[in-house]
Amino acid sequence: MSTPQWQNLPQPPNSGGQGWARFSADPRDARYQQVRASDADRTNAASMLADAYAEGRLDKDEYDQRVNQAMNSKTLGELVPVLGDLAVDPGGFAQSAMPPSGQGSRGLSMSRFPRWWLGMAVMFNLIWLMTVVGTGHFIYYWPMWPMLGTAIPLLMGWFGGGGHRRQSAPEQNRQLPPGQDKDLR
Repeated sequence: MSTPQWQNLPQPPNSGGQGWARFSADPRDARYQQVRASDADRTNAASMLADAYAEGRLDKDEYDQRVNQAMNSKTLGELVPVLGDLAVDPGGFAQSAMPPSGQGSRGLSMSRFPRWWLGMAVMFNLIWLMTVVGTGHFIYYWPMWPMLGTAIPLLMGWFGGGGHRRQSAPEQNRQLPPGQDKDLR
């Protein structure tokens, strides 16, 4: 019997086993690749694909093809090539504001601060600065309001939300891409 092509795939970076741990057995492990996939395993794979689609890692056609392949898979091993090239964080966060659970530091660090917030702050401040230069006089500093309005919940989650664990996919009320809600329920 020949070795399946997906048996030697590398582990997805930064996954920490979170997404793969939700399967009934780790599909990447050769011992479990011939085990029949359950409905929950197929739904978990579709959930991971939905996360990747939402993050822009897949286009619509590739997403549809992979979801169809995942939902029609018979064994856990058939799910590996569908998900293997996606370094998906199954919680839906490309970059979390919280440090990984193995790291004890919870201090505020610019390297861990979400890039979307910094980008937004720079953009608003540039618009304000161009307006000040264009008018020739100092105007009200309005960028503080959108920056503050987005920073408060970010910091509350950063400092107050570290003690709880995210719910698994079946427990979440997850927003799926259009047209896929009836396929997964």
